[in-house]
Amino acid sequence: MSNRFWTEEQTKLLDFNGLRPVYSRVAVLADAGSGKTSVLVERVKKFLEANDSMSRILCVSFTQKSAADLEERLSQFAQVSVDTIHGFCAKIVRESAADLELSPVFRIADSTQTSDMFYLAFEKVFCRFPKAFQNQSVQNLLRLCFSARELRAGFEVGADNKDTIEQFIKEVLEEFELSKQRQKTLEYSDLESLALKALRLPHVRAKLQNRFQHVFVDEFQDTSEVQCELVQLLSAETSPLFVVGDVKQSIYRFRGADVRVFENFIKELPVTKRLSFNFLSHAEVIAAVNTVCSQAVVNYEQMIA
Repeated sequence: MSNRFWTEEQTKLLDFNGLRPVYSRVAVLADAGSGKTSVLVERVKKFLEANDSMSRILCVSFTQKSAADLEERLSQFAQVSVDTIHGFCAKIVRESAADLELSPVFRIADSTQTSDMFYLAFEKVFCRFPKAFQNQSVQNLLRLCFSARELRAGFEVGADNKDTIEQFIKEVLEEFELSKQRQKTLEYSDLESLALKALRLPHVRAKLQNRFQHVFVDEFQDTSEVQCELVQLLSAETSPLFVVGDVKQSIYRFRGADVRVFENFIKELPVTKRLSFNFLSHAEVIAAVNTVCSQAVVNYEQMIA
């Protein structure tokens, strides 16, 4: 272990018994400024020292900023592969392309590029309905199409010309998918669903579980049901798993993240620990935050300074 000072909370997460950490499969509820990334990096370092195999480690984060921070810190002592969840999904999809009956050569569209492709699909299909929507707001139609794309299933239209609108939306979604196929393009949700499809195949799952003996996941509060299942399948039931998150810092609900998924997932792990000591703020600031949040947040657990 490095010579820096570790709190009692942190030390418990860094104890090893031989080749394995004492707390092998653990969820960490880490408050803001509690040194969670430092603990994660130190745990990786200790695992490398005990096992001497950096290729057996998988580090995944749910934000690009967190992944970049992790990669920079880990690069100081080892070349450990660090990915965002979508970066790792892309690797699974390319590696499993034959199983997925998919070309391993594809372009990944970011959110802006995906929106542009969707607008073009909308415009193309709109021209097929020249008279159907004369009294319909184009912006409302576009909003309905975007909502249908996000929800995929269970989307309902409440309007007098319901059948026509539903047919229109159906054709827009079909045109959008055809456009992606023509351009050999996948969006982030495609990467997730295809990676999950691959991991549900026993031989793919066994290969990846054998490859990674210890899975580390940061910013796990920003997960979705699909992403959560990916992590569950990647980590064998007896393999070390270290997930870090803070429901109070979840900011990606608009992208499908749901803190309830994180909360339900950690209930399935044998150990849950908390990092509550804030190193970055004065005691007066933490006291004020605790006062406000204890009144606004159900079951709020106070930070310590």
